[in-house]
Amino acid sequence: MKKNKLILTITSSCLVIIGCLIALAVFKILNSAVLNPEKFEEIFKTKLTETTHINVRPVWLDDPAEEASVIVTKPGDEHCIFTERRQDKIKELIERFEVRPLGYGPSCNCGGSHALDFYHDEQYLASVTLHHGNAFRGLDGWKGNINFTDSYATLIREWFAEYDITNLD
Repeated sequence: MKKNKLILTITSSCLVIIGCLIALAVFKILNSAVLNPEKFEEIFKTKLTETTHINVRPVWLDDPAEEASVIVTKPGDEHCIFTERRQDKIKELIERFEVRPLGYGPSCNCGGSHALDFYHDEQYLASVTLHHGNAFRGLDGWKGNINFTDSYATLIREWFAEYDITNLD
């Protein structure tokens, strides 16, 4: 009887260890292929180099008809609160984008505070949502938050402040 319990305990422990090793291997594969923050940074910088303007819109709007807040899911001018057309500022926002080492983070449960819609002339390029003033989500269907460096978070906050938007949390 004791021998059977010992074998069962050893077998269970081995299965747990094997399961953990498999989970770790899957995480490493996903992290290197899909969730790599440096890859996000590369996509961000290369895909958006042709940006001529950025529309910024709230992610949530109060809807009096619904007596609640509704999410704004589509890019466009309808809910735009400001448009950035200064080419030096657009270039700075794109070129200085920098993620934290190990910058991929779990998703918060919010939809973000603002969406940034990038355009080349009138052609839509991409959108990202800003989360808590220190992370983006959504470029090319990217899952999870990409946390940026403190210096880039400061740049984003200062840029929004130029348009009198200071609450990004």
